[in-house]
Amino acid sequence: MSNLRRMQESDLPLIARLFRQTFNAPPWNDEWRDDAHAQRYLAGLFANPQARCWVLLDGGKPCGALFGHRRDWWSGDECFIDECFVIPGLQGNGLGRVLVDGVQDELRAEGVELLSLLTIRQLPAAGFYRHLGFQAQPDCHLFWRR
Repeated sequence: MSNLRRMQESDLPLIARLFRQTFNAPPWNDEWRDDAHAQRYLAGLFANPQARCWVLLDGGKPCGALFGHRRDWWSGDECFIDECFVIPGLQGNGLGRVLVDGVQDELRAEGVELLSLLTIRQLPAAGFYRHLGFQAQPDCHLFWRR
């Protein structure tokens, strides 16, 4: 049985460990140095006054999370998804849909009309979001400078 609840600050150490395990694994192959490094990053997202963060539970145990932030936008209030994951061993079982759909239901009650996010086009996450009904904006580019 899976369910969703709002994240609490006390969840961050465990969620950071699960986040690191998820994103240091294929296909992402990130290089989070340790759990403390991941926790500092997630704590910054959580501390945003507009943050909206949830924990996904399966059998009462955390197995994923969504970190987002609400923002006013010209087309209506939206929630930008900063991070969203289900641990690798449970991916492909519908838990990601439970997480995203549950979050969208809660946000709709707040008047949020749109969910938005960035992901890498060639990775499985893009197909996952398309499967959930998200649309890609083909003329956008992510710019960055080091």
